[in-house]
Amino acid sequence: MRLWTWKFAASLAVLAAFIVDAAWRGPDPFTGRARHFLPYADTGVASFLFLLVVLYVFSHFGQWVHRRLKRWLRLRGEGVRT
Repeated sequence: MRLWTWKFAASLAVLAAFIVDAAWRGPDPFTGRARHFLPYADTGVASFLFLLVVLYVFSHFGQWVHRRLKRWLRLRGEGVRT
């Protein structure tokens, strides 16, 4: 299993965009409303997309780590030095 697929890279880019958008600019000093670079960042659609992206990134990375660990344990059990 390859770690760096196009979907994983795109998901990391979207995740980074959401995090930067949330942390880069603070609220407006006069009105207190949030300021965002991404359109519709305060809607339920954006939060749902953020949740999907986070779950995909964690799942994909977890599967990659699991396969690497499983392969390493199998090779170690066969007596092959790594």
